[in-house]
Amino acid sequence: MINGRLIVMTPEGFSDFCLGLSEPAAPVPEMVELINRPAPWERGQTADK
Repeated sequence: MINGRLIVMTPEGFSDFCLGLSEPAAPVPEMVELINRPAPWERGQTADK
């Protein structure tokens, strides 16, 4: 979709696609860990301010 490509699907496929988009995203453990790391300029500080 980002490339502007035409995507063709059946009405049922489109319905399933929309259902998938409307569901809450599952957390990715690696991203959670990354977000909780202190930034390089905050070394020595904790993320729990």
